[in-house]
Amino acid sequence: MVLDPEYHLKGAARPAQDYYRPPNYEPPVQPIDVFVVYRDRLFEHEEGRQYLVALRDLGITLHNLGNKTRDAITIFLKLLEVDPLDHLVSYKNY
Repeated sequence: MVLDPEYHLKGAARPAQDYYRPPNYEPPVQPIDVFVVYRDRLFEHEEGRQYLVALRDLGITLHNLGNKTRDAITIFLKLLEVDPLDHLVSYKNY
């Protein structure tokens, strides 16, 4: 019998969890909050760059739809809030 490594045993059974783990078991990587860890430098993280590009594209699309300029301005202000140095302007691949 192999215990699920993610299941947390309680009480006296807790030592069995360490004993019966698979030999090459590595605990899962804990997710990080990109908005906290990379505050004001979101562009340095790959998923942060994707988020910035998505915000920019959403703002452009809302602006081009017509009658959505206020929504586009809100999106662009949010973009500047999470990336105050506006890296997308100077980065050529985006």
